[in-house]
Amino acid sequence: MVMDQQGAVIPKAEIVVEGKPIKEPIAGITGPSGEWIQPKLAAGRYKVTVKAQGFSTFNSVVEVRDGTLLALKVKLPVAAVNTTVEVTAELGEIMGPMAGILSAVPNSIPSAPSARGGFSPMRQ
Repeated sequence: MVMDQQGAVIPKAEIVVEGKPIKEPIAGITGPSGEWIQPKLAAGRYKVTVKAQGFSTFNSVVEVRDGTLLALKVKLPVAAVNTTVEVTAELGEIMGPMAGILSAVPNSIPSAPSARGGFSPMRQ
């Protein structure tokens, strides 16, 4: 059975069982109740991997013995979320309107900030 840290079942979790007693890995998906059943595993050691979207991956090795019913309850912790936001702009996009204003008025006097916070013409 696969569940989250609060005990809620996780349907559609991917389970893979692999080991020397079997030739090919066995894969399955948990049902609506968070359960997956694989009957008749030969005795031996198996690696069990459980994955579900939004959760950390679970890996463990289990020992299966003849005639023993093996039941695992796997609690998956929520995966860490890292978000990176990158903002880029080309220089022409930032300077475009300003460059257009300065080039449209030939022989204009550049402006400088005034004490009141606005712009006033610079004097030479």
